[in-house]
Amino acid sequence: MSGAKTKTRVSALARSGQTQSAPAPVDPGFITVRVGKLPGRIDQIGLNGGRKVRDALVGATLDADGYEIKVNATPANAETDLKEGDIVLLVRKVRGNG
Repeated sequence: MSGAKTKTRVSALARSGQTQSAPAPVDPGFITVRVGKLPGRIDQIGLNGGRKVRDALVGATLDADGYEIKVNATPANAETDLKEGDIVLLVRKVRGNG
C-alpha cells in the first residue's frame, strides 16, 4: 500500500485560516413565551429565572385587571408555571345577563 494515494478534503473555512467556534451554550433557565391581550397584539418575550404568568405579564408590561388569564387556551392565574413556547393571553371577561 505504499503506492496508494489518499485524498484530503479541506474545507473553505480551513483554507481561509478561520476557525469555527462552537455555538453559545443555551441558558437552561431561559424560555421564550408569547404574551398579549385580546383584542390586541401578541409579543414574544424571553424569561430568565421567573417562569410564572406574573413574570411574563411584568416582562410584557401588561396588567391582568379586568381580564381572564389563559395559557395555551386553558384558564390560568398569575402563579401558573410556564414552559418554553407557551402562549399567555389576557381575554376580556365575559359578563352575563344576570
